[in-house]
Amino acid sequence: MRGFALSVPARRRYGGFMNSSTATTPPATPTRRHRGRPLTLPNILTYGRIVAVPLVVGCMFWQNILHGGLWLRWVALGIFIAACALRIRRARARRQAIAELRGLDDRTLRDIGLSASDIEYIVWRDMGRE
Repeated sequence: MRGFALSVPARRRYGGFMNSSTATTPPATPTRRHRGRPLTLPNILTYGRIVAVPLVVGCMFWQNILHGGLWLRWVALGIFIAACALRIRRARARRQAIAELRGLDDRTLRDIGLSASDIEYIVWRDMGRE
């Protein structure tokens, strides 16, 4: 019986590839990490929120110090409100995703490779911490 267990390939014996502490051979298919796309909509919205703060400060500076028109104050207020609205929208989307995943039973979560304790981590990781 002992000879049979050792004659079975390691992948079948251990239920997957062995880690570096138990074997020195790499997996048969190397995993490649996908590059992120910097110009996707969520990234563009994040860049916009990052730029919003200096724009608001610049508008207020121009209006107060350089005696610009009153319209600059309204522009600054509009930028601020837009940035807040985007943040609220992202928070709602995160809450909705968490609620949907928490509505699934443990078996369904296991089928998609998650556990109940991973739900918030996965949602925050994939949707960004903002």
